[in-house]
Amino acid sequence: MNDIISNQELLSLREQINELDRAGLELLRQRLSLSNQVGRLKQKINSPITDLSREKAVIKDAQSKFEPHMSHKIESFMSTTMRISRENQYEILFDLDVDWLLGSQISQAANKIASPRQIACQGVKGSYSHLVADRIFPGSHLIPVQTFDETCRKVIDGECELAVLPLENTTAGTVNDVYDLLTTAPLYIVKAVSVPIQHKLLLLPNADIKGIRTVLSHPQALAQCSKFIKKMGWNQIAVENTAFAAQQIRAEKNPTFCAIASTEAAFINGLNIADDHICDSAYNQTRFVAISNSLIITDNAERISITFHLTHQSGSLASVLNLFAERGLNLSKIQSRPVPDKPWEYSFWVDLTAKRGDRDAVLALYQLSRELPLLKMMGWYEEIAIEG
Repeated sequence: MNDIISNQELLSLREQINELDRAGLELLRQRLSLSNQVGRLKQKINSPITDLSREKAVIKDAQSKFEPHMSHKIESFMSTTMRISRENQYEILFDLDVDWLLGSQISQAANKIASPRQIACQGVKGSYSHLVADRIFPGSHLIPVQTFDETCRKVIDGECELAVLPLENTTAGTVNDVYDLLTTAPLYIVKAVSVPIQHKLLLLPNADIKGIRTVLSHPQALAQCSKFIKKMGWNQIAVENTAFAAQQIRAEKNPTFCAIASTEAAFINGLNIADDHICDSAYNQTRFVAISNSLIITDNAERISITFHLTHQSGSLASVLNLFAERGLNLSKIQSRPVPDKPWEYSFWVDLTAKRGDRDAVLALYQLSRELPLLKMMGWYEEIAIEG
């Protein structure tokens, strides 16, 4: 009997909550209608949608009507309500705004990557960037470049149509120099490729692994094989590229030196492969990106990369992430990077999943471009995986 009474009480309480929800939703509908009128008026008088001082005042007034222990809950409720209202207002403004620069770039972007004549690659023949570029753009002339900065400069100056650069690795993480270059240079990602990386241990033909004392390679390759190197007790020398390491081993002819590089680098430089199972992880993969000096959004593009700075306000990152969620956009990556010359300030790199032209994705970009101190679109592109 007690169970029956308890269930009846529960049903009664739930129905009362349902009634309040229905009333609350009707009030929300009315609020959004008024908010939309405000948005149209702001557009006419060229007033910004976001008014932080007013929002703070509204939240403070609402908090004053509740007990102090409810303060944070009221702030969350009111912030969410006003954020939804702003989103509606931005939708109205978006359809009327013909001066949005990024929107023009997106609508006018080419939908095909023209066959590149020349592609810049950091490293020499036998480097992983060269191998990937040759795989995804066969027939193009690959231009070897010493550094990541020079590689990007080749594209910025128009000497090469594209460049191929490593962006991140499943074992060693991001290639920070590349991230920093892309966030500051006038370049766009037009394609991304994930490739299994199977590093090899390369020795001179007359060398013996027992006599090795020093290993040379790119810092990322050294990090990806750190457990093996530590076990062997070798010294490490970081060089600009894995293929450069193989070249240096051949040039110096020091039998106590070895290199970590590709099979192709071993073949090109006449080196022996002493071991081909030296990676820390059996599933070691690197994500490479092809970059251009113009925005290209192919018809099968499904990944958006953006970088942005935040306002100095509590909850600003949460507000951005909530916007993505409310627009139904899947967040596939988020990473922070320090802002140069601004101690303790950070920029954020975010990857979203959205097909070319997705209206919710474009609306999110529009709102963020109006609310954040800096927003840069890194690219809207296709992502593919290549088997080893």
